Parts: sequence; C-alpha cells; structure tokens
Amino acid sequence: MPSAIRYLLRQLFSRQSRPFFIVGCGHSGTSLLLEQLSRHPKIFGVPGESKLFVPRGSRTPGNPLKSAWGVFRTLIKWEMKASRIEASAWVEKTPGHLRYHRRIKRFVPRARFIGIFREPRDVVASLMGRGQSFEGAIERWQRDNALLLEMAARRDCIIVSFESLLEDNERTLRKLVEFMGLEMDPSMKMDLLKSKPSLPDRKSHADRRRAQLTAGLYDSRGEWEQRISSEQAQVVESLLGGMYSGLQEHENI
Repeated sequence: MPSAIRYLLRQLFSRQSRPFFIVGCGHSGTSLLLEQLSRHPKIFGVPGESKLFVPRGSRTPGNPLKSAWGVFRTLIKWEMKASRIEASAWVEKTPGHLRYHRRIKRFVPRARFIGIFREPRDVVASLMGRGQSFEGAIERWQRDNALLLEMAARRDCIIVSFESLLEDNERTLRKLVEFMGLEMDPSMKMDLLKSKPSLPDRKSHADRRRAQLTAGLYDSRGEWEQRISSEQAQVVESLLGGMYSGLQEHENI
C-alpha cells in the first residue's frame, strides 16, 4: 500500500470513530453479534458482509480485494455514516476476515477485533446443512478457530462464545461494549425464545438469516444430535474438543 495512502488512513482513524471487525468461523453467531451491537445508539453496524479485505481467488466467496484507493474510499464511507448518526464506533462483520487480520491492520492500524466461537459439533452440523462435507466442515472449524485462538492473546482482540450470548446475554454484551469503550445500552438486549421460530427453507440462506435475527435469540445448542451421527459427533469431539476448551479458557481471562 503506498505510503501516502497509509498516512491518510492513519490520520483519518486517529481522530474519528473507533473501528471494529467481527470475525470467526462461519455459522458461529457473527450475524447475531452484529445485530445486537448495531442496536447500540453509539455504534454504526456495517450491513451485511463487505468482504472488503478478501483477496481475489480466495476460498472465501465475495468480491475481489479492491485497490488500495477502493478500500480507502469504503472506509471513509463507513466513517461518514458513523459520523452522521454521531456514533463513537463502527463495526463490520465478515467471518472470513479472520484470515486477513494482518492486512486489515496495515490499512486500519487502530482496528480492533471481536471474535466469536461456537461448540464444534453444532458448527459442523450447521455447515453440513449448507452443503459442506463432514471432513470439510471439521477442517474449516479447526483452521479458523486456530487463528482465533492465536489472536485471542493480543490486546486488540476479545473473544466470546455463542453459548455465552445465550446463557448470559446482558453480561456478555456489557463485556464487549466495555472493550469498545462504551457503556451498555438496554436497546441491545434480545429476548430468549422459548420455542424454535418458523424459518424459511435452508436453500434461501439470506432470507433464513434475516428471519432468525428478526425472531430473537433462539437456543439452538444440541441440534447437532438431529443432524449428525453419534459416530461423527465422537470424531468431532476427539479432534476439536481440546481447541474448544482452549478458546473457553481465553474467554474467561
């Protein structure tokens, strides 16, 4: 990236709202987390997934990485939208940005990261429901969460679990907004549903995701029991259980 553009970015983000990126393995609760943080009156949530830093030809679907100037213009646009609503921070969610956190820091030196992880059996089952193979789902959870575990030791990153959002939503959100330099706002909380909401077919992923967020918090833990066999569950637990425990330890630090 040209030094002139890097200088302009540093000047821009040294004075304006604080930038945050939500990252994690797909199907781990990143959309839910963005929805709740975006409800805070001092946080501007970038809609959807920008995939701004995902390069051309990567395994993460989306637009090719833009030129340095194209990235710069997008970042300015987010800053302007945050400024328009007098937000103190903006937050963007692209799970795959987990793999490009170093590139993000080159463009946005003040960037901070919010990572989310989820019980591996539930994630593997959910990924398989979207057409991924059993082996591919395991590999994806392992690769992405190994990166998240590495990032968790840094001061510019905080991690939480999907399970924590369900078990103690307010306490978990309070922990996150304090990391963002803000105070908890009542508008962020979502009701925990007592029964599973009616959702569109899995083939319409975008419509299904929107319906999930509109409905509220639903405790989907343990649904893997209806989606994968007990033998598959044992394989997942033996391969990924140790890393999951390590992530939980970092969450509690």
